[in-house]
Amino acid sequence: MEFPSQTPANRDPYLWEQAQKRVSFKQHFRSYLLVNGFVWATYLVLVFAFGNHRMGLFPWPLFMTLGWGIGLASHYFSVYWTSEGTNPVEREYQRLKEGN
Repeated sequence: MEFPSQTPANRDPYLWEQAQKRVSFKQHFRSYLLVNGFVWATYLVLVFAFGNHRMGLFPWPLFMTLGWGIGLASHYFSVYWTSEGTNPVEREYQRLKEGN
């Protein structure tokens, strides 16, 4: 899914960019769950269909799950832990500014 390259009228450009990043992460996470669920289900069906020899000695989907999981974690931190979000003084200032 592609996002509009320009910020729509009456929208804060920073917030619009953050919204796009969060939607992108949620789509990435959904893909991760669906694909990994399918691969693990395939693995389990094969293990139960052919018994616990050769195929079941090592859970081979683990490589994909961990590798992709590292990329997903990196994506998460780049979206939800921005430079503004890691400074506790800035966060507290924004809370006070908003009246929370």
